[in-house]
Amino acid sequence: MIEFWNSVIVKKSRKKYRCAHCGVVIDVGSSYSRESGKYDGEMQDYALCLRCRKLLDSNSEIWGLIDGELGEFHDKLVDSNFICCPECGDRAGSYKYSDNMMKIEFFCDNCKNNFTIDLSAENLLKEEEKNGQKN
Repeated sequence: MIEFWNSVIVKKSRKKYRCAHCGVVIDVGSSYSRESGKYDGEMQDYALCLRCRKLLDSNSEIWGLIDGELGEFHDKLVDSNFICCPECGDRAGSYKYSDNMMKIEFFCDNCKNNFTIDLSAENLLKEEEKNGQKN
């Protein structure tokens, strides 16, 4: 449980960081989110790339995340109806993330179709808007 938490967007990093979620390198001079606080009695302090910060900010209600935890985001994403085969509409079967976790490659067990889902913040926001219009 979160006792307190602070997320601050840093405009220009003074050194290289690695995003605590996706592992992308945050270069010197790049913007990122500094996350710090106390969770389950332990102090936390780490960097997130802006894409992962946007994923949390824009999708926490849709994916039912508890306290906006990144560790659960991709599990919820894969289990959601967001990732359905474009051919038959069934939920995707087996999957594999790209190295930077920006895309997921899927194989549909039903129709044997391979397809890729773009996990960029821009695409997820588009899908969120599209799904919101259906409801």
